Parts: sequence; structure tokens; C-alpha cells
Amino acid sequence: MSNITAEQITSGLQSQSRLEIRHAIQHLHDLMASMPQVFDKECVDFPVKHYKAPGMIGREMFIPKGSIIIGKIHKHSHLNIVSVGHVRVLTEAGQVEIIAPHTFTSEVGARRLVVAMEDTIWTTLHLNPNDYDPENKDDMEKLEAEIIAPDYQALESFTKMLEV
Repeated sequence: MSNITAEQITSGLQSQSRLEIRHAIQHLHDLMASMPQVFDKECVDFPVKHYKAPGMIGREMFIPKGSIIIGKIHKHSHLNIVSVGHVRVLTEAGQVEIIAPHTFTSEVGARRLVVAMEDTIWTTLHLNPNDYDPENKDDMEKLEAEIIAPDYQALESFTKMLEV
């Protein structure tokens, strides 16, 4: 899959509706997940370092040049820092190029298709009110359950619950 160019992946998607882009990203995710030689479910090829401060956690990922990543659906807004590298990113809002250094806020529900044009270091900063320990696998599963939605239906249920 790394032989595919960013242009091939995003070709024609920029003019699509937000929902069509969402479905296209999900379709590509499902296609990649069906190919174990491509889909790195355990993130072995994308090592993640964790940083902890009271009430927050940082997750720093190294993304090798040529890699394609489809991010998770986040339940909360959070900060993103691209400290090294260059990526092309497609979300429902459209396509952007990010060249480090660059910091931005990710909105609730944002899911990204990321193509690394250069080796990249991308860090996300999340609230961690229960002070889960990033070195504890059970704690990390609990944290992910708090910050990640498995799909958009679960995200919608979560946001409706917050409105009550």
C-alpha cells in the first residue's frame, strides 16, 4: 500500500460532501483492515511514546515516510502537535498539508487519513482526569474507551448522552 501516492488516495475526494468523504475514509480503513500485510493493528510500524502529567496524557507517534494511517474517531477535542515532518491529511472538512512545526485543535469526531510525505512525529494531548497510567495496559484500554469512539454511531450516542 505504500506504493500508492497521496494523489491516488485523495483524487476526486476534495469535491465530495463531508458524508461522502467520511464514507470513503471508512471504506479505505475497511479495505486496509482486510489486508493483514498492510494493516498494522498493533501499531508496530508506528511506535507510540506516552507522556503523563496530572490530568493529561500525551501520545507521540513516529510515522515513517510513505506510510498511510487512518486515525481513530475521538470523542473530545484535543491538541495535536506535528513537531517533525510533512503530511497530507484528509478529513471531512477537506485536504490540508501540514509541515512541521504545526499545532492545531482536533474537533470532536474528526477522523483523518494521513499520508506521510516525510518521516513525521505527531503528538496528541488528551485530558486524563482519572490519571490513567500509560505503562499499564488495562489503564490504556480504559483511557481509549473514554476518548475513542469505535464508530460514528457510538460517537453520536455519546454526544447525545452529553446533551442530556
